[in-house]
Amino acid sequence: MANMNEIKERISGIQDILKITNAMYLISSSKMKKARANWEAMQPYFDNIQTTVHHVLKHTDNFSHPYFDNGCDKPESQKKYGYIVVSGDKGMCGSYNHNIVKFAEAEISKHKNAGIFAVGTAGRVYFERIGANVDVEFLYAVQNPTFEKAKEIADTITDHYLSGRLDEVYIIYTRIERGAEVPKMVKMFPLERHRFEEGDLPDERYMTARFEPSPHAVIDTIGPNVAVVDLVIDFIYALDAATAEFYFVQGGFFGVFVIFGGDPQGINLFVHGDFVNIIQFQLGGGGSLG
Repeated sequence: MANMNEIKERISGIQDILKITNAMYLISSSKMKKARANWEAMQPYFDNIQTTVHHVLKHTDNFSHPYFDNGCDKPESQKKYGYIVVSGDKGMCGSYNHNIVKFAEAEISKHKNAGIFAVGTAGRVYFERIGANVDVEFLYAVQNPTFEKAKEIADTITDHYLSGRLDEVYIIYTRIERGAEVPKMVKMFPLERHRFEEGDLPDERYMTARFEPSPHAVIDTIGPNVAVVDLVIDFIYALDAATAEFYFVQGGFFGVFVIFGGDPQGINLFVHGDFVNIIQFQLGGGGSLG
């Protein structure tokens, strides 16, 4: 059993960690608000992109374009898959990064020809540790999601897709649903027609349409920005989850601190270095990477 001085030092350490995680949570919350404000400002632009693609598909018979059709005629065994894995840059809460990399690993294992595009340090470190090849790494995009950062990633992925180095591309990210961190996967390329063809145009003046210089050229111009829209939305969801990560960590440390205040056995575990297990129990059994 540890003496009282050791216990006081450990409790003081927990209090210091609480201050750090609280500061991280406040910073992350501020970034979340800024990202949402930026998204709202860009929403009309993104809506017009979606509407324009809708018009092209609705008013052009038998429309074909690489953004919709590249690699569609290949056998499944010959297709090359790309996975954009959006994780955190910090590993403060086991479940946040653990869930997303395990989900991504399961999806990637389904295809022998798969490339990984890591957005976030935690994902890159994990995949390198298990011997997986990380094709491209993008850092700090989720901490401060902007149109420019999303466009940089989208341009790289689009180049891989149009050049035939990738036939299908998916984005894997975390979304908060009913207070739980849920891994999600959406297709980025090829674009799925049903996303744009569903529903009717709201105004009769669009019953006929003309595209200059051609429908194909219109999609050439705005097609990459559809990918940017997808990335920005998913980054905001991921940043929302990252904000929750710091909140859960802070709550977990506080819960452990309260437990140690009146439980001699808890104090004994704490002093002997097993407090990580208690923290993960408080957070719902997050676990660590690996």
